[in-house]
Amino acid sequence: MLYDNRIAAAFLEGRPVTEEKHFYLLQEYKEADPKRRDIVQELDSQLESIVEEFPTFNKELFEAVFPNYREQLETVCIMAVVGTKENRIVKSEEGLCILIDLIHIADYTRILSQMTYIMQNYITLVITKLCIRHRYPLSTHHYLDMLDDMTFTHGLANWLAWNRNCKEYKFQDDRYEPHKEKAFGMLAQAITIENKALQHTVLHKALHSDFWNQFTAVAGMFYFDDIYRDLGKEGIVLLYRHGPKNFIQTIFHE
Repeated sequence: MLYDNRIAAAFLEGRPVTEEKHFYLLQEYKEADPKRRDIVQELDSQLESIVEEFPTFNKELFEAVFPNYREQLETVCIMAVVGTKENRIVKSEEGLCILIDLIHIADYTRILSQMTYIMQNYITLVITKLCIRHRYPLSTHHYLDMLDDMTFTHGLANWLAWNRNCKEYKFQDDRYEPHKEKAFGMLAQAITIENKALQHTVLHKALHSDFWNQFTAVAGMFYFDDIYRDLGKEGIVLLYRHGPKNFIQTIFHE
């Protein structure tokens, strides 16, 4: 992966961000407060280290699932910016860019380690989805195929991005049981829906609700964790190689 901090550097040096080459990528640009330069400088350094060391979460497992990820991500650029509307993926003239607004990150919390976690989580999540899509391009808009793909892709991505080491995940704890039951219950209901309008509503809500109501992602995440508890790294690799086709059927009829 590439790292580009020219927009963040312009802000830190007091130069006009609007004159930077990639300024056109910033959505609804708003000039950042100069008083935030110290935290932007620190996060710029942290983000550069994350990119250099990627993957920083579940490294061994990530490399087993995506053995060719370095080639796939060779032209992907992580761009440190300020003043944009949100963190997002965009296409530049050079290729795919993942914009990370460092002030947005700092607005979530006052604790530096938590800011670093947010960046690691987001980058792992986005990169995992890119790697999955490289192998399993979405070639249909059939409702059940979309549900399979969302459960598989968002489930694996969120599971790998949850924290540094999946061996230490606590998804077996009682506090997660209500989320697990709800997600699997909603998924079981979703696959029975035949009304086209209602199908559209279900897919939209699964993508755009608050996290614990994104039932496809949550159910998929818990299922990948269950497989890891039972079969370890080899189980995750095999499940990934199986791909998204009939993935929900696998969950309910393993």
